Amino acid sequence: MSTADAIRTLAVRALEELRHMVGVLRVAGDGPVERRPQPRLSDLPRLIGESALDVDADIDYQECASCPEGVERAAFRIVQEALASVRKHALGPRSGSV
Repeated sequence: MSTADAIRTLAVRALEELRHMVGVLRVAGDGPVERRPQPRLSDLPRLIGESALDVDADIDYQECASCPEGVERAAFRIVQEALASVRKHALGPRSGSV
């Protein structure tokens, strides 16, 4: 078995275990699970506003109109992670932070 095959096998096994755990957690939860719609590019202004960072965003929604949902979600998550990293690392020490 090559290294790539071993990695693939382990990745598939890890995903199966993760799916199983998510199923267990859903069953063990208190009542029905509220499912929220997945974030889209149109949700970026809200995300940026909630970040409390001074950010200018020029989002071309027309350009992204034909993007698959998965691409929109990935772009949203990338921006979300970038904003979180800026808040965590780039702002320096803040008064009252723990």
